[in-house]
Amino acid sequence: MFFLLALCLDALAVPAATFVAEALGQVDRDAARLVAARCVRLSVLASVATGAVTVAVAPLLPRLFSDEPDVRRAATVALIACGLFQPFAGQAFAFDGVLLGAGDFVALRRAMLLALVPFAVPAALTLWLRWPGIAGVWLALGCWLAARAFLLGRRWRAESWLPATAPTG
Repeated sequence: MFFLLALCLDALAVPAATFVAEALGQVDRDAARLVAARCVRLSVLASVATGAVTVAVAPLLPRLFSDEPDVRRAATVALIACGLFQPFAGQAFAFDGVLLGAGDFVALRRAMLLALVPFAVPAALTLWLRWPGIAGVWLALGCWLAARAFLLGRRWRAESWLPATAPTG
């Protein structure tokens, strides 16, 4: 379910990258800024909607696949966590698209590496303690997405991804 929702949201990064790259190729900073903001806004709206639907169906969906109460409970927790983290995923993927379109690969690499720290802590605790189970895995993924959204969002808001001047040819 996570990958289905993530790939749907990540699909919005492709047009963001394309439109931002096109605007910057035409040396139109204002158009790049505008299209980036629209793509981020659309991705956040889509992620909130998919997250809300996922949380809403979380108690019902596991019943289609299992009669076992423990399996249903674990699946419900996983689906709720998945739904709650969708807004972070939407932001992270939208910012990915904007920065990819701007060719800001250094910022993308740095954010990905830094986001491993908040991911590693709950992931390591889940591996070590084992009792968090699937909830610990979801927490680790959520921390990773939230960290990426925060770091890439800072870069986007600072507009450091926009070229300072027109390129010389």
